[in-house]
Amino acid sequence: RITRMEKQGIIGGYRLFIDPQRLSRESYKILFSLEDQALNDIDAITNFGLSHDTIVYIAQYFGNYFVDFEIEVNNKEELQTIIIELRNKYPLRDIRIIPILSDIELNHYPFTKLNS
Repeated sequence: RITRMEKQGIIGGYRLFIDPQRLSRESYKILFSLEDQALNDIDAITNFGLSHDTIVYIAQYFGNYFVDFEIEVNNKEELQTIIIELRNKYPLRDIRIIPILSDIELNHYPFTKLNS
């Protein structure tokens, strides 16, 4: 049944979920806003996130916090090093660091049975 759904394009892919706590890693969400002159550097800030293997998710928003990094580190010292590097490179207006205590798995397709 799964092979048929893959061929029909119903299943477009799969996503790997690794529990960072099982690897003794800590997860954080870093939300930050930028000074107005830094808005032109959004590509550089995105590249900053892509250059760190500890940053696993990057999003951009409209509102109080413009950029969101989700980060998985070995300890708080490693987190602090990245925050200091980020502050030294870019003019941040505000920053919030939120610990992620657990990830919630969402089922977007709550079907109980597929018709043949």
